[in-house]
Amino acid sequence: MIKKYNKYIALALSALMLFAGVLPVFAAEIDQETEAAIRAIVQNEYYLTLEEMDLAEDDLEDILAALDQYSVYLTREEYQTFDSNVEGTFGGLGVSVTTTEDGVSVTGVIPETPAELAGMKIGDIFVTVDGQDVRDLVQKDLIPILRGEVGSSVVVEMERVGEEETLVFVLTRAIIDISGKIAVLSEDGVAYFKVNTFGSDVGSWFMKHLIEMRESEQGLSGIVLDVRDNAGGRLSAALSMASTIMDKETYLTKIYKQEQLIHNYRSTTPGVDVPVVILGNANSASASELVIVALTDNDRAVLVGENTYGKGVIQTIFNLPNGDVLKLTTSEYKGPMDTPIQGVGLVPDHVIEDIPEEVGEEVVDEQFIFAMELIREEIKYYLPSELTFVLNEPEAFLGLRGVALSTESRMHQGSFVVPLRESCGLLNLSVRFENGKVIVNGQDSELVFIPGQTSAWIDGMEVELPQPLLIQNGRTYLPVRFLGEQLGYHIYYDATTQEVTLSR
Repeated sequence: MIKKYNKYIALALSALMLFAGVLPVFAAEIDQETEAAIRAIVQNEYYLTLEEMDLAEDDLEDILAALDQYSVYLTREEYQTFDSNVEGTFGGLGVSVTTTEDGVSVTGVIPETPAELAGMKIGDIFVTVDGQDVRDLVQKDLIPILRGEVGSSVVVEMERVGEEETLVFVLTRAIIDISGKIAVLSEDGVAYFKVNTFGSDVGSWFMKHLIEMRESEQGLSGIVLDVRDNAGGRLSAALSMASTIMDKETYLTKIYKQEQLIHNYRSTTPGVDVPVVILGNANSASASELVIVALTDNDRAVLVGENTYGKGVIQTIFNLPNGDVLKLTTSEYKGPMDTPIQGVGLVPDHVIEDIPEEVGEEVVDEQFIFAMELIREEIKYYLPSELTFVLNEPEAFLGLRGVALSTESRMHQGSFVVPLRESCGLLNLSVRFENGKVIVNGQDSELVFIPGQTSAWIDGMEVELPQPLLIQNGRTYLPVRFLGEQLGYHIYYDATTQEVTLSR
């Protein structure tokens, strides 16, 4: 039986990481072929061993009830609604709704949508949709009726408090975007990204904006990534976002099935060498937590806000013979350092509570304000992970990004020397000339050089230089090995390419 239904396992659409409301475990009449397929899929693919279950003989409803809260049977209509929520876009009216004692009520109206333009208001109660009485429906049953093909028309009758007669709205469905994607670059090069769900396009969207920001006039100096209230989405989108930031081949997450490591994802892009601050809260779940732990486990980001939700399992969608689907938890993920997520969440480096405002008070986002202040402090002292100089070339490389220099690096008395002011600038160090001395500040330390002398002073302590500073044609050059060693870099010289690389 199991072998026969392997073809349905092969129809898995995508890996999902979404914290969502629990749907009914099982509420459909299914045929024997579909039932057999479900049993086979659970036995072959579930991430835990169901030792006390007989998957071939036990009642199917009991089997599904024994699974975790994220594994559910979905009708094709329920799956369409679920998938639209993951992507963050769908054809609809632009309202959020909830089930109340009086029926399904409007809880929010999105600006510049058909609902807002027609005059719908919070508190309105749905009566009929295209002549169908919907007063006895609950939220999950009404939503698929409200959504539909973009450009299609729908007539909605509603009750409103204070109105004796019902109100009739004739609307044309439009694309409703609840993904909340925001990408803004400040004048001092701080990028702010906000995303509400990890739809399939988030990875490419994030990379596109980062490239544009890096090549902008002000450049890219730091990133604030806001995944507060982001319940998750596509595994591929989360991996893509993390990969865009991390250096190539850096481990991003470990995937386990029945406590066995089955995959260890690594970054596939060159990365972005700037400091990162992530905003998270109790509603940051699943794919959001994967991005957070990928960066924090690698010491590439600082987490600000509140403890995250704690959903460390991944679901896969399986098509069934009757056209419905099974959303099944197929694996668990942990951080690159085996940091657990499931059931525990992630603890912020800086706990900043979101304090609710009193009625009439100005809204203040304390977490955002703290994150922006923190990233600007991080930028001041951030050291790039890799810096390369090429002999006799007026160019350096921050990672893979080329940076033009006003003069070339050179060899002098057996040492590879680099232009002092520009090299220190690339390392976020300030340089000033004072009373015949060269003073370099940064990282809470001070280097003092006296031209012509083989001694230097680090925070007042005398150290030996391999040779005095080279001053030539009005420019000052410094042995790159000495500079790198003082900042804790490993120094590599490639005699073939004649390159010196400082690497952390």
